[in-house]
Amino acid sequence: MTRAAREGSTLAEVCRQAWNGDPLSVLNRKLLRASWSHIGIIGHIPPKDFRRRLAAADLAGGTYNRYLPLYVERSKRLPIPQGIDPDTLTRLGSDLGGRLAAAHGITRLQLDKEATDLWCADLYDEFTEADDDEEAWAEFMRRAAPYCLRIAGIYAVLDGRKLIGKDDLAAAGALVRYSTLSARYVLGGQLRDPRMDRLTREVTAAGDTGLTRTEISGLFGRNLPKALLDELL
Repeated sequence: MTRAAREGSTLAEVCRQAWNGDPLSVLNRKLLRASWSHIGIIGHIPPKDFRRRLAAADLAGGTYNRYLPLYVERSKRLPIPQGIDPDTLTRLGSDLGGRLAAAHGITRLQLDKEATDLWCADLYDEFTEADDDEEAWAEFMRRAAPYCLRIAGIYAVLDGRKLIGKDDLAAAGALVRYSTLSARYVLGGQLRDPRMDRLTREVTAAGDTGLTRTEISGLFGRNLPKALLDELL
């Protein structure tokens, strides 16, 4: 998030190309090109830091709706964790490797009859509605529908099927739904514009005393142009 926001960085654009399935390339002394790539990005960040790093420009540009936020907590305290059994790890890895190899033979995915009915009657409307555009969490809903289909497709191909079934869609929908709830929980009532969100919190905290225009300007280092400050107020 930090690197993508830097001036001159092409990281955000490359991530968008990866999401769209476009060929990825790097121009240097020798042209490097990757076609038909499948990119996954996994990151971990505390909710407090995540809220602080949100930037209005990134939200508007669609950077965050290409990620699924998942709120997690540890389920138990383990002073000396043992880790997974090596034999189990080997077995699971071998099984996954075989499923991935078989998936290469599937060239096109489609919904079966029951999945089509579920998608058209329920899930499509649920995952394409935009709730409260002013809330930051709503930005994560923008690509909920394609995410549901993509995840359901992964479930199907890992099971060796070219038809996405009702259970695949239902399971994928549950994951996407939890992701949306995670965003709502972490971001709360935070607004898409971090400055507006900060102003709202500070004014609320001030209570009946309120804040003067000078104090509000000081919240932003007295660097906001008058027109922008007027708009926020």
